[in-house]
Order: sequence, then C-alpha cells, then structure tokens
Amino acid sequence: MFGGDVFKMKEKIRKKVWNCLARNDLAIYPRPCRGRIPAFRGILYATTRLTRLSVFKDSQYVFSSIDHPLALFRAEVLRRGKVLVTSSPGLRNGLLIVRPENVRGGLSRRPLSFRALLRWGELVRSKSDLAKLGGVEIGFVAISSLAVTSNGARLGDGRGLGDFEFAVLRELKLLRRDSVVATLVHDEQFVEEIPMELHDVPVDFIATPSRLIKVEQKYPKPLGLIRDKITVDFLDRMPFLRVFISFSP
Repeated sequence: MFGGDVFKMKEKIRKKVWNCLARNDLAIYPRPCRGRIPAFRGILYATTRLTRLSVFKDSQYVFSSIDHPLALFRAEVLRRGKVLVTSSPGLRNGLLIVRPENVRGGLSRRPLSFRALLRWGELVRSKSDLAKLGGVEIGFVAISSLAVTSNGARLGDGRGLGDFEFAVLRELKLLRRDSVVATLVHDEQFVEEIPMELHDVPVDFIATPSRLIKVEQKYPKPLGLIRDKITVDFLDRMPFLRVFISFSP
C-alpha cells in the first residue's frame, strides 16, 4: 500500500501537520511547533476524555510520555492516587516512578513538568535501580502523537522516543497483558494514512477536544526492542538502553 521511501512519506506527513497547526494557531506550547509535539487548544477536554475511560480508572499504575501534550494528564494521574511511571527527557536518564504518597503540597489541575515530578519521584537509570519497579503492572499507557489515523496508526516527531519508551516497558515486563495505549491530539492532526513499521507503536484509544475514538482495526504492538536497529549512536544519546544492550569492542 505504501510505495517509495517510508521515511520521506513520514516526513511529508509531519510537515503537513506542523503547517496546519501553525497556520490555524492551534499549537499552544512549544511555539514554533515544528520539530516537536506541541500541546494544543482544547487539550483540557481531550485529557478529560482519557481520564474518563474505565481502563484508566481501573489502572493503579499508569505510564505517560514526558512530552508537553501529556503534562495535564500526568497531574491527573497523581491527583487520582495512581502511581505514575514516566520517562526522562530523551530517555537519557531512564525512567521516573512517582508514588502519590510522596507528593507534597497537594496537586491542582495544572501541567506537571519533569522538573516538578523529579522532586517527588525516583529515577531508574541503571540495572541496580530496577528493584524500584518491583510490583509495577502498568495497565494504561499514554503516549503523545503528532499525527494519527482513525484505525490506530500514529506518528511522532521523528525522534522515535514514544516507540523506545513502549519497547523499554515491554523489555522490563512492566505491562499487563490487557494494557492499552492511548493518545491525545487535536482533530486537525488526523490524516488518511500513516505507514507503520515493526517498531511503530499503534494506539487503542484516541482522545480529541471533541470526541473519543476506540480503535477497532488494530495493528500489532511491538514485542520489545529491535536490537539490530540500535546503533552505538543511539546508546550514546539514550544511555539507559545499555541496561538491555551492549556492544563488544
């Protein structure tokens, strides 16, 4: 179905969505939004739709990407007494686990940055830290998306962080068998088609300011890290991956 170079096709979709968000003044932060996944107008409504899902309400452990669109969602996870697992920016310092009993000063419905979360959480950045994740069974995974289709295909900003985050959760066996993946986007971030590769993470639910979509036609989810695609350069940029992979000299 997808002829030609998949990388070029994905870049074409990204440029189209970035131009749309900028032209229609839909991106809130960061601005300009090109090269990033921005928070968008109406994001509070989209966040509320995610948190009303029964699978979210039933999950004691929740993962959220650290990107801007999920800042309100992260605050809501902790406000509802759930354990939050998130990633450090760029996965450079691994994962962060924040337990609600460690949160000081109360929580309002305001976005939570990584810096704020770091005050209350514990970093998991090496093999010796993995014990901090004991007992964690994540039932709800929220990842950010630049573009989506109604059948669950998604596209990030090109850095592959969402895909790596999901693969790491798989490798660490932190996901329940019935765990779901959700994302939130503006309605203008829907596209007709997105080419999906083996490492690309599809979604089960898509929340927008105006609607919630439960995906019926599902793509298979990656089973873990695809090791032959990881280079030394990747390990230099994401040292946490050395927990799973090493290269002999």
